[in-house]
Amino acid sequence: MYGLSGKEYFWLVVFSHFLLVFGTVLFWLGFIFMGRVAKKYEKILSFKTNWIFLYVAPSGYLIFSFLILGSGVIKGYIKPPIPVEWASYTVFLLSSIAVILGIVRFSLIIFKK
Repeated sequence: MYGLSGKEYFWLVVFSHFLLVFGTVLFWLGFIFMGRVAKKYEKILSFKTNWIFLYVAPSGYLIFSFLILGSGVIKGYIKPPIPVEWASYTVFLLSSIAVILGIVRFSLIIFKK
């Protein structure tokens, strides 16, 4: 497929897509743990930390990786079609903006002097 042998296709397309999903899940878990810290901080010190941003916002990263995985492994494309690319990168951008807002809100509370 695409001029690649079966072994090359596996390593360059399939394996790399699964690494993308694995890395994204680790990235997502990092923000979930940060959200748990923010939730505990809110509970103990009675400051509103908006921890829900750090729980919900990183879900866009998972959507991004599964859109790319779906087009790469399931459909067999090396590069996703243009609409899938636009959708996945838009979700990734919106999720990143929401995560940044959550981190900024939480850090303003932590580093409040």
